[in-house]
Amino acid sequence: MSSKSKLAKLFMPSVICLAASFSTAAVSAEQTYVKIGTGGQTGVYYVAGQSICRLVNKKTDEHGIKCTAPSTGGSVANINGVRQGQLDFGVAQSDWQSYALTGTKHASFIDQGKFEDLRAIFGLYSEPLLLVQIQAWKLLMI
Repeated sequence: MSSKSKLAKLFMPSVICLAASFSTAAVSAEQTYVKIGTGGQTGVYYVAGQSICRLVNKKTDEHGIKCTAPSTGGSVANINGVRQGQLDFGVAQSDWQSYALTGTKHASFIDQGKFEDLRAIFGLYSEPLLLVQIQAWKLLMI
């Protein structure tokens, strides 16, 4: 199975749920436009957003949804873009989503306060963390 087929098989259920989450007006002849914030053009988020839009746009004639996934500044820019109504969806790391929900860590999240309406649609991939330490060092806090 080609990598394109694997990617399509992996994302298709999420894309269907994403398309179904839009208003019922999308079924009419009128098109609904959706913008997904991604990241830099050389990163995973950009490729993922472009791939999702490519899958959605294949069936635009059937469901009336036209998707774009422009390059953005990444997680913080995407969360702020969603909050300000400039983006419909945005790809973001879960830690940045948590900071936005609680209004902490980043100046823009602190200034704007808690973003309690922010929701995750699906996880793109897991991001395991491995910590190593020189034995003589004292690990104080993570």
